[in-house]
Amino acid sequence: MNVVPTLGGTHLLFVREHNRIAAELQRIRTDWSPGTVFQETRKIIGALLQQITYREFIPSILSEADIDKYGLKLKSKGHSHSYNRWVNPGTKNVFNAAAFRFGHSQVRAIVSTTES
Repeated sequence: MNVVPTLGGTHLLFVREHNRIAAELQRIRTDWSPGTVFQETRKIIGALLQQITYREFIPSILSEADIDKYGLKLKSKGHSHSYNRWVNPGTKNVFNAAAFRFGHSQVRAIVSTTES
């Protein structure tokens, strides 16, 4: 049984979008190897996911003040230069567990079960 039916659909949507973009890049950039096409497409899909996360999801769970406080607001033009390769991006397991629980609390129970 699929506990979160929309998750499978979302994954499929992004896989198909990846394939669509890859096909278009292959058409435009015939000089690129399949590996280069894949990696460039991967970057584009990653950017789309970041746009959705920062423009739609985060504002739905945090206040504008918190978004400003933690520097989560996207620029309206240009690119951010705040990336620091020396900062460890890892998280502690206790945080991962809390984030996992939070994420699951955002999913509405739409699957009904019946007892025999």
